[in-house]
Amino acid sequence: MMRKWTAVLAPVLLALAWAALPPAAELYDQVFPKVLEAKRVLAKDPAQALVLVEDAQKAYAKGKDRLPAVIAAGIEQALKDARVAVARRSKGDLEGRIWVVRGAFGKALYDAFFEAVAKGDLEAAKPLLDRLVEASARPETLKAEAEKLAEAKDLAGLRKLFEGAYLEAMVKTLDLARQGDDRVRAYALTSKAYGLFLIVQDSPRVREVQVQDFIDALKALTQGDPATYRKKLGEIRGRLAAALEAVKGAPKAPAPKPAPPPSPGPETQTPPAAPPRAAAPKPAPKPPAPRAAAPLLPRAAPPARVDTFRAPDWMPKGLAAKVRSRAAALGYLYLSDYVEATEDVRDDVSRATALLGSADIEGARRYLDRAWWHYQTRVVPLAELASPLAPRVGTLLERLRRIPGVRTSDLTTLYTLISAVESTFLNGQPTKAERIWLDLQASLLGFTGLPRAVMFLLAGALAFFPLFLIRLTFGGRNVYWRLLGLAFFFLLLPAMIEALTYLGDILANYGGLPQLAQLINLSVLQSLAAQVGWGVSILLVVVLAGWGLRGIAHQFGLIRERAGAPTTAQELSPTATSESVVEWDEEF
Repeated sequence: MMRKWTAVLAPVLLALAWAALPPAAELYDQVFPKVLEAKRVLAKDPAQALVLVEDAQKAYAKGKDRLPAVIAAGIEQALKDARVAVARRSKGDLEGRIWVVRGAFGKALYDAFFEAVAKGDLEAAKPLLDRLVEASARPETLKAEAEKLAEAKDLAGLRKLFEGAYLEAMVKTLDLARQGDDRVRAYALTSKAYGLFLIVQDSPRVREVQVQDFIDALKALTQGDPATYRKKLGEIRGRLAAALEAVKGAPKAPAPKPAPPPSPGPETQTPPAAPPRAAAPKPAPKPPAPRAAAPLLPRAAPPARVDTFRAPDWMPKGLAAKVRSRAAALGYLYLSDYVEATEDVRDDVSRATALLGSADIEGARRYLDRAWWHYQTRVVPLAELASPLAPRVGTLLERLRRIPGVRTSDLTTLYTLISAVESTFLNGQPTKAERIWLDLQASLLGFTGLPRAVMFLLAGALAFFPLFLIRLTFGGRNVYWRLLGLAFFFLLLPAMIEALTYLGDILANYGGLPQLAQLINLSVLQSLAAQVGWGVSILLVVVLAGWGLRGIAHQFGLIRERAGAPTTAQELSPTATSESVVEWDEEF
């Protein structure tokens, strides 16, 4: 019985503990693990890394109002830059952005931790301390010492402890950054020191160091000026070492006193010098201006490459020059590199089509994510110079990877549009008729998703109404009217089944019922079996409607019983007696 209650209460207690987290700690848990995971998978799955950074941005956007405005803006910009770094597949650049995110979150956690300790709220201080140590990548020994000082409410001791730990880490990191000629490693290490500096930037002990000092050093590194970089890094390192010495309280060696001069004789004595004037008091230092939590870092410069890209022959000189310049920025050496990038996009769309055909919606979306990432980062920047359709296709691809109700026919159309973008870039502008057809396909593809799903859901639901009316009006003993009603049923059956497939798709996406995704295989736009079934239903409509309408026409006397039978005057002008009317009504 006790175990049963424990199993019931455990999720409730866990939810209450999560809700009790301080805002900075809760937001950190929602954002930072995604960014770290993006760094881990960047090399083997860049598309997944991009999705993770986007998820981190969305989670952060929901809770950023709970942080101080300056820190919130810094983290937001760092996440945007991290997304760009992932798109460029620059591991060093991403590492630098992650350390800015670490430092900005660390600053928020640091301030919230000291505020909680000052209030005596150790329950709130503990989760903040845990995440502060994790964000700044410090050892567990620091946390143990900080917990003892927090229990004693020794705020001065806590500040000295953290500042000493961070300053020591910064000095060692900068020493490592100055060793060797690896620019990527130097960039990452300098960014790490910068992130740690953000946490203690308001300390009076580090007033000699400014955020801009790190920015200038990193800018010199990315611009290929190692001499300036080492010079600025040395200056920063010296000031931080002096601040570390001040924190540790190491006594300075006293300056040696000069030996007293021999007493002059009476003949050499001079009048006593006038007492020195009191030095004018120095003006009180102005309080430092508030520092931005995480200003922009310069991007790590890619290695130089030889420009051998040749634009297609149809392009005029001005356009060809732009294309070559853009291709060099993207790292393309040859035109075949661009063609290969486009092929990668089409391959991913083809794989997504195959997975969607087997109702594997999640697998299809993973490949669509990859296709979108490759298209946006490797194809659009070049293709948009020659094809106005290129950005539009990128928008459609972005939409199709998010919305429900996507069918294989949609991805086939998308494949055609991507091929048209490549053909335009390589061979020139299409004809007017081809352009109109491509624009029409793109417009219809924009109607996918919920608009099309709602249309089919309404059609499927309303299809029952005319069937009910036919049954109500002509559902008597007349077999021909029943055949006509059955023909109407088979005519409307595909619409009802299509509505069912969209209902299953929506419930699978938003209702937490992924097993209903299998219903999409009943869609006429999706499955060969459904298309054959639709053809059979159309054949049944033709047969049943023809049979029923022929019988009704015969009853009305519009079709003769036997071909070539003589027509009498009474047949041409029958007498409408009361008996004949009653007999026809019974059959009707």
